[in-house]
Amino acid sequence: MTPKPDAADKDLKAALKTAEAALEAAIAHERERAEAFRLRIAEVVHDIKNPLTALLAYSNLLRNEALGPIGDARYKKYAETIHAAGQRLLDYCQALLDDYLRDVKRREAEETPISRQDVDAAEMVREVVALHQELAEQRGIRLKTKIAEDFPALHTLPTNLHRALTNLVSNALKFTPRGGTVTVDAHVDENEEAVVVVIRDSGIGLSANEILRILGYEGGTRSEHGEQGMGLGLINVTRLIRQAGGTVEIKSGKNRGTAVTLRFPRELTIPSPPRPAVGAQHE
Repeated sequence: MTPKPDAADKDLKAALKTAEAALEAAIAHERERAEAFRLRIAEVVHDIKNPLTALLAYSNLLRNEALGPIGDARYKKYAETIHAAGQRLLDYCQALLDDYLRDVKRREAEETPISRQDVDAAEMVREVVALHQELAEQRGIRLKTKIAEDFPALHTLPTNLHRALTNLVSNALKFTPRGGTVTVDAHVDENEEAVVVVIRDSGIGLSANEILRILGYEGGTRSEHGEQGMGLGLINVTRLIRQAGGTVEIKSGKNRGTAVTLRFPRELTIPSPPRPAVGAQHE
């Protein structure tokens, strides 16, 4: 049977959800402000273009002496200077408008719902671990993988899953001292009818208060290797995995390491042919 979560776990989950909601609200607010600012710039540029176009038309008449000789040659030179400067300003205004339109198209594309794809999650786990093998060796950390024989493929967002795994393995290495161990364990949880990937380290760990502080945006903590870390990373991982259809659980204790569990429901799994269990270790 699965043990019931204690009060600390419930507090951490609640804090994580609150922090994620606050982050998404802040991002949405900043996007609205940025969009309003960009729109205002576009309006100003458009308003400048109209009289500027008229100015260029008249300066063109003058420099070409369309209505007859000007007289003093300096006037023609001045008209040419005005026309050249005006043309440069018009080109600049047009470039700003083009940038704005490109940005609108880009954001529209980003907001288009991304369809989930069939992902060989086991292979992705191996790939992410392989990317960090050299760093683990340099820091004297054992980096291990354990992938169950029946671990299935997932119907999910591959980019989100890859980013989340990369972030978590990187964080685990940051906060694990030399001689420590980081394990990535992918298996099926029959009790919960889910597939899980657990990134577990033997690092410095975090107290409940520290996790709550991090999830409240009051900053991260300093790693065993002098790096400032974690804070927004955990929140972003949670956001990425929820978008991908999963959930995130965090368990940690001061000087007891940290375990982050990515959990996906069975309905997102795709049956895959049996393969031998994989274990890799780098010391």
